[in-house]
Amino acid sequence: KRLGAGSFGEVTLGEWLGSPVALKTLNEQNGSADLSGSSTKEFLKELRLLADLSHSKIVRFLGVCASPPCIVLDFYSHGSLDNVLHVQKAAITYGQVLSIAQDVALGMRFLHHRDILHRDLKPQNILIDKGLGARIADFGLAKTLVKTGVSEEGLTGTVPYMAPEILARQPYSFPVDVYAFAILLNEMIASERP
Repeated sequence: KRLGAGSFGEVTLGEWLGSPVALKTLNEQNGSADLSGSSTKEFLKELRLLADLSHSKIVRFLGVCASPPCIVLDFYSHGSLDNVLHVQKAAITYGQVLSIAQDVALGMRFLHHRDILHRDLKPQNILIDKGLGARIADFGLAKTLVKTGVSEEGLTGTVPYMAPEILARQPYSFPVDVYAFAILLNEMIASERP
């Protein structure tokens, strides 16, 4: 069963040791022997980053398969926050909004303390478990900051969640994730896309 798709491949439902898992697979045309393609580089970068992250508010990395190239992740039964808000149109209470927001904030704090910018924080990249707990996912655009703490990567992310400094192509840092978090929080409260 197809759960979603991204720039380098798709996410499907699989099974591992009798439990459902999410398989993030590199497209075959992107997964050729040429490992220099941008999709392959993005896939490998996310794999390295996820393998190094262990936190209750970050999607759990379970393993990797070589053929076809895929990342094995925990499966979250409600899918993304976007699915909960805009497909299921679930009526979530303010208490649940605050709980989800707290989970995302704790995940962001963990990432930022490790000098990692997510750079694409949005409802599609927040996964929701059966207890409505939230986990940050999709680290394809994440970046580890160098000692200066400033990135000059240019336009990266999803426009409605981009901070003004990214849109203006100015140097940016951790506040861009905080800006995206504020837009996400507003979307949960208003139940409308930005």
